[in-house]
Amino acid sequence: MFALAIESSFVSRVKKKESLYTLRTKIEIAKQLIRIANEISVYTDKTYISLQEKLQEISKMTVGWLKYVTQNPV
Repeated sequence: MFALAIESSFVSRVKKKESLYTLRTKIEIAKQLIRIANEISVYTDKTYISLQEKLQEISKMTVGWLKYVTQNPV
């Protein structure tokens, strides 16, 4: 996910949208994997909540970036 975020900052606007959509997908996959791991008691509830909060914030920032790229033509 980190590599996709960095890649998105350097590519053209058209490729940036594609990269950001891919990043959103990866974030959602990570959120689901962490949820499943918590359900089978891999993480404590405290760790799970911390990870989910961080991923939700990353997701919000990515969606905001994607909206900006989509709504503001060059």
